[in-house]
Amino acid sequence: MELAATKLLESATHRTLHAQAFSRSSTQASLVLTDLLSRYLALLASTCAKYASHAGRTNVTVHDAIGALGDMGVGIEELGEYVGTEGKELGRYALWSARRVEDLGELKAQLRDGTRTDRDDAIPLTYAPRPEMDDEEDEEEDEEEEPKMRPASAMDDYDTARPFKRARTASWEAPEHIPDFLPPFPALTPAEAPPEGSPGRDMGQAGFEVPPRVATETTKAPAAALTATSASDYLMQVPYGQSSLAQVAEWHLPTAPRLEAVGARVTQIETEPALFKAYHHILTHPPAGQVPQATLARYKVSMGLLKLVQGVPRWDVGDSLYGSVAPNGPRVGSIGPTYPMAVAGGEEKREKFPPTLPRAVGAGERVVPLVSQQGSRIQELARSVLPVRVVCTIFVCC
Repeated sequence: MELAATKLLESATHRTLHAQAFSRSSTQASLVLTDLLSRYLALLASTCAKYASHAGRTNVTVHDAIGALGDMGVGIEELGEYVGTEGKELGRYALWSARRVEDLGELKAQLRDGTRTDRDDAIPLTYAPRPEMDDEEDEEEDEEEEPKMRPASAMDDYDTARPFKRARTASWEAPEHIPDFLPPFPALTPAEAPPEGSPGRDMGQAGFEVPPRVATETTKAPAAALTATSASDYLMQVPYGQSSLAQVAEWHLPTAPRLEAVGARVTQIETEPALFKAYHHILTHPPAGQVPQATLARYKVSMGLLKLVQGVPRWDVGDSLYGSVAPNGPRVGSIGPTYPMAVAGGEEKREKFPPTLPRAVGAGERVVPLVSQQGSRIQELARSVLPVRVVCTIFVCC
């Protein structure tokens, strides 16, 4: 069934291309257009089904299709204009045969068979009529029944005359955003006197008086003996003001340092002034030896090396999870870069010993550079200094 639907979509695509004055088309373009058409129709059908499901219906109507087209960016006016102009021209190419009509009829029959729903087991729900006499009898029975006594609870003893909310003060005016039924904010107010008849008021009138306070002189405790009775006296840190040494003379304290020792401290060298002094010393005291003549190539190499040192420091760990982890050494030795060797023009001689590999000019770079194993920087310096042709020639020869 899916193959038959795909063939129908391909036929519709070919007819549309023919109607748009295309004489030929590649297979890839035809398949792409067919896939787009199938996805568009699938999206349109699923959107119509969702509209019907939201409306509580199982069948799709015209209104569902209109809503789905509106969600996909096509209005009724635009669709009507298309039918009146391009739709008429495409109608001339919509040819069909008797076999194609039979195939479409069989396809529709299979769709109806798959979407058929049996509603024989559905139970209709209806409201049965009820006589009015039953309602009157139920009301009379409810009136005859005596109210039952509910069990006593602790809430019965609560004084309901006391309000649950605090009353607003007369001088406090609430802002506009605070409603009138809310109580004021709590404040520090004097305690209210107990109401008359309360047990607290009766006890106060009975003559219970608070005894006056007797002033007691605080005697300073004698200083504890400077003896340790446990190991905690030596190990536990106690502030000097709370220790027993605070009440003793100052003979146990160390002497103050002399002023000469304080002034003889070494001052910390500042970085920028020291750097400026070093620059000044280099400029005013040139080296005694003969300085090599500066050329453009030497200047280029020195600047490239300086840029490489500043940009990629040697002693910084790589920005990786395994930057500071040394991997295991390789079990099989790999062939590294070598230098070219000239071949003799004569005949090859059979050597007694096996040939040895030439000396390598550079080691293979790791994915993550290690701090413990620093590689050569000649290759990177050559890439930044030498021309591209020379670098390519060197690496090809190596």
